Order: sequence, then structure tokens, then C-alpha cells
Amino acid sequence: MANIAPGETVHVQIRYLQPVHYDTGTFSLRLPTTLTPRYIPGEVLADTELVTDSSGWALPTDQVPDAHNIAPTMQPAAELTAIGSHKISIEVELDGGLPLADITSPYHDIDIAKRADGRYSIRLRDGEAVMDRDFALHWRPRSSSMPRAALFTESRKITAEGVGAKAPICSCYCCRPTQGTLCGACRGKWST
Repeated sequence: MANIAPGETVHVQIRYLQPVHYDTGTFSLRLPTTLTPRYIPGEVLADTELVTDSSGWALPTDQVPDAHNIAPTMQPAAELTAIGSHKISIEVELDGGLPLADITSPYHDIDIAKRADGRYSIRLRDGEAVMDRDFALHWRPRSSSMPRAALFTESRKITAEGVGAKAPICSCYCCRPTQGTLCGACRGKWST
């Protein structure tokens, strides 16, 4: 990024694919949102002292002798909260594929709206939250006395940056076989 004036707000939208976890009748998705210090391996070098100037928070180690130069300075969480920094806004469009009994988030308050097409719009109740814990979303299909099967797949066209070429994708996103071959996990065909 360039040409961002001091004090300006930058909004970043991230889209990514992630497997959904399923355990004892409940689906879940976890989005890591915490900002943690960079890992610096090794043993701290003898006779080194952390200086709180423009250097980073880490001490030089036998594996990373310039750790104090490459580790960024850390601002205390209380200061970040006071200035309204490091917040996240989350919006989820959920199509569970089956009628749902409940949708919950154990770490955040959420608002849920069922749409006419059967999907759910989910967002943080206060609009945004401090990035001090992961966002987790759990949803449970409605139980039924009748046996039921469900298959979840999705196919999308992916456009290469600046080229406009179509890249084939597996309908279950589980692997990247070559064009026209069977997917090793779901045995589905690639689509373009």
C-alpha cells in the first residue's frame, strides 16, 4: 500500500477459504484475529539488555542476532483500546444447507437475521470488536427423526490477477488436481 496520509482510515476486506469443523452434530468456523508478537527462536545472547527506544521488543538471540532491529515495537493493549485502534468488523452470510436449530458465537455477541432465501446474515452486535480473541461461529442443524443426507459443494470461477484467465477449481476445495482428473479426496471432477 502507498499514498496513505497520516491519520487516514484503511479498510481491508479479506476473503479466504477454510475447512469447516464438524463435531458431535455441530459445525464450527474459527477466525484468528489476535495480534501477537513475532516468534523469535533461540537463546538470548549473554549480556544483552532490552532498550526501550525505537528498537523492537525482542532481544538478540543465537539464531536471530538482529531481533531487536526486526521485531516491531509493541503498544500496550490498553493504549490501543483507548485510541479505538485494532478493531474488526465481521459479517457472515451462512447457508447451512439444512434447517438450523441454532447459531452461536462463544466469544462475541452477534445479531442473526434469517433471509427469505433460507440463508442467515450474521454480524457483530456492536458492529465491531477489539481484536483480542478469536471469532468463532457454531451452527447446529435441526435434528430430525427421519434419516437425512447432505452434500456440500461449491464451484466458483477464479480470475488470475490482471490476466482474466480462468483457473479450474475443485468443487470441494480439498485439492488442486490437474484439469480433467478426479479429485483425490471427493472424487469430483474439476470445473472451469
